[in-house]
Amino acid sequence: YTGSARELVDLLLAQWDLHNLLTLVRGHAARAAPDDVLAYVVPVGGLDDASAREVARQRELAVAVQLLAAWRLPTPALARSLVTAWPEYERTGNLAALETQLADAHAEHVAAALDRLGDDARPLRDAHARQVDARNLLAALRLRQALAASETDRLDPELERRAMLGGGRLSRESLAAVARAAAPEDARVILARVPAGPPWVEAVGRWARGGDLVELEDELDARLTREAVALFHRGDPLSVAIPVAYAAAKEAEARNVRVLAEAALRGVDPVLARSRLLLA
Repeated sequence: YTGSARELVDLLLAQWDLHNLLTLVRGHAARAAPDDVLAYVVPVGGLDDASAREVARQRELAVAVQLLAAWRLPTPALARSLVTAWPEYERTGNLAALETQLADAHAEHVAAALDRLGDDARPLRDAHARQVDARNLLAALRLRQALAASETDRLDPELERRAMLGGGRLSRESLAAVARAAAPEDARVILARVPAGPPWVEAVGRWARGGDLVELEDELDARLTREAVALFHRGDPLSVAIPVAYAAAKEAEARNVRVLAEAALRGVDPVLARSRLLLA
């Protein structure tokens, strides 16, 4: 791939750049052995084996951050975001806040880049927005669950802001209303009223009738995967639709292999194991 096509494929695979950056940061924060950390680095994106190993072997996270910033890895945008977020982490030591800042900046960067690329990016832009919306919706419902269970007596606006990624189509205001909904059915009604809400209303309705968030997350994952894989059949064969479908299909295969391996290891009932397979 070259030109704008190459840029689109890089943006499609950018989720692994974020994954690898967070893996290295978590490994250093936990003082894990370099080889243990590298086992979870996926060889896709800007980080090659040599760079990942050099970052992982540093004794201090601060030095690893300096290397990533100097080498502009795993991408220039993520390196800038890491430099921006680092001072707060040095003050607070709050790893979750650092990860959230990196994830939010990454989602915003990808969305802006896809907007800039115009109509050619539409299949990937739609897929990215749906992924962000699903993630944000689950975060809002978890906040609502914590409030309902009296795990917290109020929702801190700063906590709400940090819980939601940018780049989706569900507004932060709508998500905040879902998080504050008095009853599960109220969350469904709020979602039904917003322009980007209808694709999720049916699934949220099933959750409101007595399901749990794990089941809802599985349903949303399955829906996102099927919508992406369907681009094999309804997408423009000369567009980024085909790489989007291919990546989603390969990720579904990997998920299914993990489910089968876990089922075999733990002696899970084959019927139950099959129900967890994502057959797109």
